[in-house]
Amino acid sequence: MSETYVDRGMVKWQPFDSLVGYRSMLGELKQTLGQKQKASLCDDAFDMLEYNLQQALAEGLEIEVHYHQSGYTRVTSGTIRRIDPLFKTMVLSTGERIKADDVLALMLP
Repeated sequence: MSETYVDRGMVKWQPFDSLVGYRSMLGELKQTLGQKQKASLCDDAFDMLEYNLQQALAEGLEIEVHYHQSGYTRVTSGTIRRIDPLFKTMVLSTGERIKADDVLALMLP
């Protein structure tokens, strides 16, 4: 008397995924816990930021920008295409618009 084993497939795992919205809630929780408040710049860091900005504008250098957005520190690079004084934003050659208040650091090559 030999019976062959028949696997029930995904049916056996259904009770573990029975809570509606549990996975999406965990994803939102992970994202929220990873967020941090924007760091404030000291006077020396602000002066260095301004110096690097002026040098990058004058010479057309490619820069690496560290900025704060939606609770996270992001990094991008490119050349500064223009600075919009009305909206206080910096437009990079990549088309990104970065608010001046969100910039944490500008790195020159």
